[in-house]
Amino acid sequence: GTLGILCEMTLRLLPLPESMGTVLVSFDAFSKAADLADGIFNSRMLPAAIEVMDATLFGTMTDVAPGFDPGKWVVAVGLEAFSEAMTRMEGEISDMADDIGAVGRAQLDDHGHLRFWLAVSDLLPGLLAGTPGLVNAKLTYPISKWREVVESAVRTLSENGIDHGIQAHAGSGICQINLIPKDGDGEFAGRAVKAVGDLRAQCAALSGRLFIQQAPVGMKNDLDIWGEPGPEFILIKRLKQGLDPNGIMSPGRFVGGL
Repeated sequence: GTLGILCEMTLRLLPLPESMGTVLVSFDAFSKAADLADGIFNSRMLPAAIEVMDATLFGTMTDVAPGFDPGKWVVAVGLEAFSEAMTRMEGEISDMADDIGAVGRAQLDDHGHLRFWLAVSDLLPGLLAGTPGLVNAKLTYPISKWREVVESAVRTLSENGIDHGIQAHAGSGICQINLIPKDGDGEFAGRAVKAVGDLRAQCAALSGRLFIQQAPVGMKNDLDIWGEPGPEFILIKRLKQGLDPNGIMSPGRFVGGL
């Protein structure tokens, strides 16, 4: 890496919970999906994960929930708890979803739960395999701003005429945005560069950052991979100089050309 080399790792393993499951709920609008996620945040429930993704991205995962209608947006709630708590949380989520106006719902248990989250972890590699020209941007921001970030991203990409797939880790303040080229679209690169610049500015206005995780080699010179260094760059630079005084570890690949 940029700052060092991992020579040894110590991992702590926790016991598996008594019960595991996933509740999938779909909606015809992002605002409703966001209402459900925010409602869970503001409740007494303690989910293991909350993912909000559009139907485009959900559709790339095959056979994870047969018969489930993804609508336009999907909220996936991962649950890990004692059996009684699981039953209570599943019931509360279902009631909230019905009140908001869900168009589809599914429940995954045991192996189905594990298979779904494995598919979620493989989303980007799967997209890259089928879409070589894809651009992936990762946004980080205060958790309270997650809804505004996704709304502005959808608006910006639509205005630029770019097909996209969006996945928000709603409880972590992280969003993955995939810009998907159409076959034969010779103007995709230019529109993508402009859209990334707009997204970065909007994210910065919400106290967030955007950086590019994946892009075709031919576009990297036009895309600002890390964006402008923030005020913390002075500290980062001093840390780099202290740990790597000769500048031999991945030179030029980190923010600010470190």
